[in-house]
Amino acid sequence: INFASYVEVPRVKGNAAVNMAFFWSEEGPMMVVQLGNNPPNLVPLWDPIRPCVRGEQFQGMPAIDISLIGNICSAWCPEYNEVRFAVTKKTTGAAANPRNDMLLCLDLNSALEVVSDPEAYPVWRMRDNTNTQLPVDTLFLAQVDPSTGLMSATGQRRMFCASNGLMYEMDTIG
Repeated sequence: INFASYVEVPRVKGNAAVNMAFFWSEEGPMMVVQLGNNPPNLVPLWDPIRPCVRGEQFQGMPAIDISLIGNICSAWCPEYNEVRFAVTKKTTGAAANPRNDMLLCLDLNSALEVVSDPEAYPVWRMRDNTNTQLPVDTLFLAQVDPSTGLMSATGQRRMFCASNGLMYEMDTIG
């Protein structure tokens, strides 16, 4: 388990708590989920992106540099209801400058659906910076004013990426 990729997402479903945790293992992304007082389940989430997780390009999605899984970090993005994993594309994972340069975004509702329906698949999307090099070493939430984009104690919670003292908002509006 890559402990830096571990993220918890507490939820309530009806009258029961739903405890979820997501992390990246040597096989790929996984979820531990506990519904109410039931025992926890370990659920693999890599099936739809299996080739990428194994270091192969697949249907337009770049291959992940599997030698750098120790660099993967993650965070929950409540605005989009996603768990995001910052990973390194194989093409940019050179030994001289390894960096996370792509976000794999897991739809939280689809991950929960996998628990109750064995035929369901988790829904993934990719966010990368094809035109700009904006590496990701840290993912975090911060409150910003929706009209100015500046930090604000009364603003909306937004997802930010950071690397080497620089931070940016991946989902800016406009």
